[in-house]
Amino acid sequence: MKILMLTSSFDIGGAETHILELSKSLTRLGNKVVIASGGGEYVKSLKEYGIEHYTVPISSKNPLCILSSYLKLKRLLKENNFDIIHSHARLPSFISYFLSKMAGVPFVTTAHWVFSVRQPYKALSFWGEKTLSVSADIKNYLIDNYKINPENIVITENGIDTDSFCAKKIPEEAKRIIHVSRLDEGRAKTAFALLSIAKDLHSFSKNIKIEIVGCGNCEEKIRQKADEINRELKEEVVILHGKRTDVDVLLSSGGGIFVGVSRASLEAMSCSYPVILSGDEGYGGIFDAKNSKKAMLSNFCCRGDGELREKTLFSDIVYLLSNKEIALLLGKSNRLFIEKHYSSMKMAQDALSVYKSVLKKKSSSRVIICGYYGYGNIGDEATLTQTVKALKRQNINDITVLSKRPRKTAKANGVKAIYRYNIFSIIRCLLRADAFLLGGGNLLQNQTSNRSLYYYGSLLMLAKKMGARCFSYSSGIGALH
Repeated sequence: MKILMLTSSFDIGGAETHILELSKSLTRLGNKVVIASGGGEYVKSLKEYGIEHYTVPISSKNPLCILSSYLKLKRLLKENNFDIIHSHARLPSFISYFLSKMAGVPFVTTAHWVFSVRQPYKALSFWGEKTLSVSADIKNYLIDNYKINPENIVITENGIDTDSFCAKKIPEEAKRIIHVSRLDEGRAKTAFALLSIAKDLHSFSKNIKIEIVGCGNCEEKIRQKADEINRELKEEVVILHGKRTDVDVLLSSGGGIFVGVSRASLEAMSCSYPVILSGDEGYGGIFDAKNSKKAMLSNFCCRGDGELREKTLFSDIVYLLSNKEIALLLGKSNRLFIEKHYSSMKMAQDALSVYKSVLKKKSSSRVIICGYYGYGNIGDEATLTQTVKALKRQNINDITVLSKRPRKTAKANGVKAIYRYNIFSIIRCLLRADAFLLGGGNLLQNQTSNRSLYYYGSLLMLAKKMGARCFSYSSGIGALH
């Protein structure tokens, strides 16, 4: 299967790591994956896995950049026979919707986080024929705010490559406290909390090291605070690693305590770290079997948990530092938990299952029939009846008829019907239609009036522009003057 992955950027972050691991696992299963994004640190990692990258300005909201992205991706779709478009962010999904209609390629989406529901953002949010959600609470959010059919949402794992993220050695006493996160406003609360308690932790244990990995608009402020702490303590207690793509190497190189949320916490668990769940959306505390179900519901992001308090964070870190055997046991059980519930191969299988379901659905065509229907003309109505029967014999059951009297037409033929002059309803149907069927009778003529020729000719042109295949059935042409 050939899959086109779309995301805004391919820089360091939880969603980007998810896409990388998913693409790697899909490739290992014999699929061809191409990633299109605005670029970033992870692009250089793709070559070793045989994954192509295509750079487009898809991260910008500038209308010219959006148009440029659409045209470049349209050309990419024409040059490659992709089976699926898989989008991972709002703007790529907006573009994917129209690419899907133009090229006739099904598209699916993954929801990694909760999106703003303010207008116009909500109106410009497009979701695929199926949506993968990385947690149960995000699924509920999509149902409540975007009215997506629950049957079209599949919960998947935030899969981890357990071969890369594994402990090379587990020291008996590791006094590293590691935090991995984007250091942006609204994401850096835990980093600042660790800085606030750094001196107290150093007083408790002189060999303590606080390692912070990430970048963002708060990075400089964090760096200044870290420099102040290190100068005051006269040693490097706080270490800032900045932007790194080799977090697996950092985590695998030794033990310690991980403090953070989301995918980074899962990667640390895979490396046999005891984990304290702490983020801007809440504080989950020390992870163990008792709170595993609750943590899974929010994709380990602590949504719905109590607020992060520095005193509580300090107490939990001291508890793990003071009880080394418990910390080691928690680390080992965390590794087993990841192997059981968060395999990257299982994540890829989930995606493939969704791809196959939309491809199967795609094989059942959606057809719009346009003609002189709903006027009570016996010949035209008989033609419609026979046309519908012929389509249904071919297992084509998703049929919509443009009619003067839609209710009567729908009831008589067992199809959907819309008013033939409701342009907004017609456009909505054409956006999802596979075929536009013109017939029957002499529709393309101007002997009675020019209106008939303009009406049917305009609909044919509109259908072609929106990517539907156009057919004429049991029709004549003329007279034309």
